[in-house]
Amino acid sequence: MLLPKTNYSALPTSTALVTVIISLAMAASASAEPPALPQANSESVKPLARIGKDSTGFAVNCFALANQGIVAVGSEDGKIRLWSLAESRVVRSLNATKGGYIGSIAFSPDGKWLAFHADDQPVRIWDLESEAELARSHEEFSFVDHIRFSPNGSLVGLANDESTAFVWNPASGKMKKLDQPATAFAFSPDGKTLALGLNTLQLVEVASGRRIQEFGKLDGRASSIAFSPTGTHILAVDSGCPGTTVRLVEIASGSETVFGEKIRSERVGAAFSAEGALVAINDGSSEAAFWDPETGRRLITLPEFHRDANSLVFTPDNQRLLSGRSGMYGSDVLVWNVDEILQAAAKKP
Repeated sequence: MLLPKTNYSALPTSTALVTVIISLAMAASASAEPPALPQANSESVKPLARIGKDSTGFAVNCFALANQGIVAVGSEDGKIRLWSLAESRVVRSLNATKGGYIGSIAFSPDGKWLAFHADDQPVRIWDLESEAELARSHEEFSFVDHIRFSPNGSLVGLANDESTAFVWNPASGKMKKLDQPATAFAFSPDGKTLALGLNTLQLVEVASGRRIQEFGKLDGRASSIAFSPTGTHILAVDSGCPGTTVRLVEIASGSETVFGEKIRSERVGAAFSAEGALVAINDGSSEAAFWDPETGRRLITLPEFHRDANSLVFTPDNQRLLSGRSGMYGSDVLVWNVDEILQAAAKKP
């Protein structure tokens, strides 16, 4: 059964993103005094959809976005549901495991394969067209915190709850344990390098596992890492007590820009927009901030965003922002219209 073809390009094109960024930057440079921070009207900006037990009848333990506008949602009933952003509904339901807790999930870059982990089981890869299992790891894991495909889809990176990182080649079945421990990781856009985070940030050569660069010590532990689309910067959420700091590190120089410092929560999400012109950060409470990575300036805030969300993902066309949480305030994913957020901010005096 084929994955339903979603005409995602038919969704309204986001036109406000570049306009708002340019107008805010011009205002900042034209005045010696910093401009008042725009705040989107939270009464007019509401999520387009809420995926979760109270709204759709199933819990959200983890989620992953495919470029085709499909969101895979792992739940506690052993099922993986495929949600269409265009249709705002479940279009397929897959019985991944009998009654197992799906704790982590990832799409291959082309959206044809799905890697996932259920508790105390191997990591498995499915072909979504045939629903056939393509590969499973020889190792079993009690819990896998992160799963990521390499950009060409040939490798899978894993980080488990023991802060151990692996690189798995599903075709050969070989899985390499990395010497460097990690609580978060990301593949570089060219797939040659891994960024690993624990109490420092490190760059590791994928082919050899050799450490090639290390950055300064973190205050806590890395809870998420992302490369900029150009591969020149690393965005890291440094989570710990007495607060969480979001750091942008330039790889070539090692220089650092701090976006959010000592946020009073450990559950903080951060993400680049698809082209890298914005960084979105959820403060762990109920506010989101949008930052300019070039200047380090906070551009826009959105109150009443998504309490306790610690996972943010932009769609490749920047039309949608997905925010996910799994914690004391519930387990769900909200879908936001990025254009609405930026336009509401632009209308503020």
